[in-house]
Amino acid sequence: MSLNPGPCSLSDPVVPVCASGVASRSHAVPARELTALRMNGVDMTITVSPTKIGHRPAAVVATVGVLVFLGISALGGGIAMVLGIGAPPDTWLDEIPVIDSWVAPGLVLGIGFGAGSLVASYGMLRRSRLAWLGSVEQLTRHHWSWIATILIGLGQVAWIAIELIYLPELSALQAVYGSVGVVLLLLPMNSAVRRYLGPNPTHRPRR
Repeated sequence: MSLNPGPCSLSDPVVPVCASGVASRSHAVPARELTALRMNGVDMTITVSPTKIGHRPAAVVATVGVLVFLGISALGGGIAMVLGIGAPPDTWLDEIPVIDSWVAPGLVLGIGFGAGSLVASYGMLRRSRLAWLGSVEQLTRHHWSWIATILIGLGQVAWIAIELIYLPELSALQAVYGSVGVVLLLLPMNSAVRRYLGPNPTHRPRR
């Protein structure tokens, strides 16, 4: 951050940097990167790093929070299921086609919903770029974490639907995580989230 005193005008779209009261257009910087101050009759400009401008919309913060909640809980639940800690009774497997143990569901839960949600939340928070997902971003015209969140939400709703069909007992957790899935389907459709993750984002993430 630099302070540049001088009698320069701060009304132009591009603000000159002043030194010893002389304006130099060769060192002009965008006006959005400057904050004007007036102290003791002297105009001063403060150059602000553009990466510090803006904030994450509340809907983005909420989406990241839901992803982190799902990620941590699903990762823990998946590990416990694979290890056989607190897993449903084996007799329930008789009603479920294809699988004959809780290992496969535990891996899907831990890797797909657990690790997947945490990776998506980090990607949305930082808007980090992955070269191998460039084609996905071109197709969706959004950051890859946008479509990842939608797919996780869709998968979560499908997961709960399968539980309701095949498991003999209902649980309050099904209502909780079913709602999580619906929320992850709806939040990415929020206009603020779409702008934030779109091809021309209007906000820069804080570092």
